Amino acid sequence: MELNKSDYIRLLNVTKFISFKPITWILNKFNMGAITFGTYVFIDKDLRNDADTILHELVHVQQYINHGFSLFLIIYLYNFFKGWIITRSFHSAYMCVPFEIEAYDYEDWDFYLYYYTSRIPQIGL
Repeated sequence: MELNKSDYIRLLNVTKFISFKPITWILNKFNMGAITFGTYVFIDKDLRNDADTILHELVHVQQYINHGFSLFLIIYLYNFFKGWIITRSFHSAYMCVPFEIEAYDYEDWDFYLYYYTSRIPQIGL
């Protein structure tokens, strides 16, 4: 998958970033800063302006768009549990998921994204 600056701007316009304390509490228990479901990104409020996290989650939004919600989850969970069976490690299983590998590949690609992430409305409950 190839993404460029205009793709990220388009994805920022369709993505909803939500900081909901019960969900971010669960994320923190698993040492995660955010999780994406379709075009909804549940994110720790402290990471809302972290360019790497925003880029990573926007890649997941595009993956959901490309594969559809159900197929994305099936592929993700299949690879995660396959990795878990082999490694018995949450982090290692997480890194066995091709969608995660692809998302991490984009994290260092910073093109003034801070300007765009600062325009995301704060949504906290």
